[in-house]
Amino acid sequence: MGFRMWKLAFCFFLLALATTALATAVSAITVTYNEDYLAQYTFEKYISDFGKRYADPEEHRKRNAIFNENLAKIRAFNGVLGRSYRLGINKFSDMTKEEFNAKFNGRVATPQSTRLSQSPPYKYTRTTFPEALNWQEAKNPVLTPVKDQGSCGSCWAHAATESVESMYAISTGKLLTLSTQQITSCVNNVRECGGSGGCGGGTAQLAWEYIENNGGITLDEEYPYVSGDTSVTGRCVLNRSMPRVVNVLGYVSIPHNNYEAAIEALVQKGPLAVSVDASGWMFYTGGVFDDCGKDGANITINHAVQLVGYGKDNKTNQDYWIVRNSWGEGWGEKGFIRLLRKKHNEPCVFNNDWNTAGGGCADDPNITIVACGMCGVLYDVAYPVVMKPPERGRFLWAAVTAFGGLCVVMIVLMILSRYCGSTPKVYEVFCEESEILN
Repeated sequence: MGFRMWKLAFCFFLLALATTALATAVSAITVTYNEDYLAQYTFEKYISDFGKRYADPEEHRKRNAIFNENLAKIRAFNGVLGRSYRLGINKFSDMTKEEFNAKFNGRVATPQSTRLSQSPPYKYTRTTFPEALNWQEAKNPVLTPVKDQGSCGSCWAHAATESVESMYAISTGKLLTLSTQQITSCVNNVRECGGSGGCGGGTAQLAWEYIENNGGITLDEEYPYVSGDTSVTGRCVLNRSMPRVVNVLGYVSIPHNNYEAAIEALVQKGPLAVSVDASGWMFYTGGVFDDCGKDGANITINHAVQLVGYGKDNKTNQDYWIVRNSWGEGWGEKGFIRLLRKKHNEPCVFNNDWNTAGGGCADDPNITIVACGMCGVLYDVAYPVVMKPPERGRFLWAAVTAFGGLCVVMIVLMILSRYCGSTPKVYEVFCEESEILN
């Protein structure tokens, strides 16, 4: 390769590096909800801040109009005194609510009638709990960095994978970043539980069942997540060279709508996979969210997340749940949201369209469920039981490696014998033993 070709290759490398850095930076951008700043904020500034690209002038005009409408709603909301949370500009601000829900929310939870295998239900002991808990602050980290599901309804795969990561870290002290793409592409959702599968939605329980039945889950570095960029589920390309580093031995379901059981499991076991109604989270920027099921309105559970703690806001005197989302660090409070928590008095609302828009399976009868907790956070709560893969795989690899090394040595000895005119003793011994065995 000539000097010019090397130079061209180096330039392409720098361009790829810069593009990756820009994508990472954009995913982490969020715009303050300061009113003075928002009053001066323009669509052109938005395009620059978030690296937006539109196909043609017509699309540009369409997104400009949507952005202006959303900005007006955000400013009007923040202008009301006494709000416990605030809205802000983010990467979703050029989308309609319908577009947003179609892309980033999906049917995710698992109803009581689902016939998936599971471990015995969680039994709580009604012990006392600490006043606050935040698994983000654990001495030994149990949460990987916040991920971005992108333009794919794979929230269920993220919640499932994150829960396995956390439970494995708690049990072993080793935090691994596992492959969300393996779950997105390889889980077979025949009954269409929580959606059509992959980017079309699914359930954390389906993911754990798949991991258990297929020998474990590999690392993200072996099978990286790409569906967020392609918007496509993708064909399962898992192969034997990808090591399965963690396995699952079933999962445990927390009793529906049981505040004490959820708290106890969160404290004693670790972060939990939960299903929620995230329809109102689009522009959330910070504070304690309290807008699901207001005035008795029904909700639609459509999103899977990870419950990682609880606490109290000393400024507003509000108790809250801490939830980890999968919309990138630029959304919410660095990728997290706090939901209003009412001790022993959690609100309960109906979810009437469980099978058509909620978490039912296609062959289940359509039912109306009662979901408690802000945004239904207490209805579908579960965690996986994790283990290391069988050690025999490692021993087999060691044996294969040793045999391969022996073969290399013997080839070298044969070459020496051929070209040096003598047969080393080691080679003679090996040949004699081989003849005896044959």
